[in-house]
Amino acid sequence: MNAESHKKDLELAFRRLSDHGIVVNSQKCMFGQSELKVLDLLISPLPEKVQYLVEYPLPTHEQELRRFLTMFNFYRRFLKGAVEKQASLHDLVKNKMKNDKTLIA
Repeated sequence: MNAESHKKDLELAFRRLSDHGIVVNSQKCMFGQSELKVLDLLISPLPEKVQYLVEYPLPTHEQELRRFLTMFNFYRRFLKGAVEKQASLHDLVKNKMKNDKTLIA
């Protein structure tokens, strides 16, 4: 996702909110933040979790791929188009035994 497509997505979201009578004050909004302060609390991704995902080894067996997909399911709600991008990976383990150690082709 680039900045231009993100801006278009925000405009669409604000338009939909407005269509339903919800007004958003853009002066009170914060965009492009990697962390957020709320009620004297700081909300940000845990660096060790981000690093773990970055360094996660490429799965070579179906069981490893299944483990990766299970872990990644939590994060896909934050990533646009994640379901479509993961579809081919899910196809590799669909209808297979859970403890299958077959190599991924």
